[in-house]
Amino acid sequence: MPRSEKIEQVFDASRGRYGARKIWHELQRKGHGIARCTVERS
Repeated sequence: MPRSEKIEQVFDASRGRYGARKIWHELQRKGHGIARCTVERS
């Protein structure tokens, strides 16, 4: 799954409430090594 899809999946699961920092933390907890700046740009 491409990075952008993973980011969108977490964002949608939070019902649009999570910002870049929380999305990045959630992805880290799930084991995805995505840089925070990548999440901020998406």
